[in-house]
Order: sequence, then structure tokens, then C-alpha cells
Amino acid sequence: MCLDPALTGMVWMFVIVMSIIGALLTVIPFWRICTRVGLPGPLALLMLLPVVNIIFPFYVAFADWPAFKNRNGGSSL
Repeated sequence: MCLDPALTGMVWMFVIVMSIIGALLTVIPFWRICTRVGLPGPLALLMLLPVVNIIFPFYVAFADWPAFKNRNGGSSL
């Protein structure tokens, strides 16, 4: 079964465009979250790595947030 080269090119273009959209929909919210809690925004790029994207949200959720260390006497709670 041989596909038309133009159709194959269109499929690959669709895959690339959807991958870029998916990456942006992942990185942009995490960039905003990181900057709001006092972490460097570029840490959000770690969400593009396959295993790190599972671990990184847990790190952000349970780490001491630098933006809130000055409140409540140094405690994040």
C-alpha cells in the first residue's frame, strides 16, 4: 500500500502543528505558575521532557515556594 506523497506530507504537517500546539498548551500555563510561585519561568520547559513532566508538577506542588517564604514567618502554610 503506497500513499500519495502529498497526502503523507499533509499528515506530517498536521502532526507537527498539533505537537507545537500541545507543547504550547502545556508550557505556557506552567510558565505562569512557576513565575507566580517565585520559581524561574523557564523551568516550565521541563514539561516537554517525557519523565520529568510527571515529576515536575509534584515538585511544584510540594516544594517551598520562594514567593511565599516571606509570609507567615518563613513557612509556606
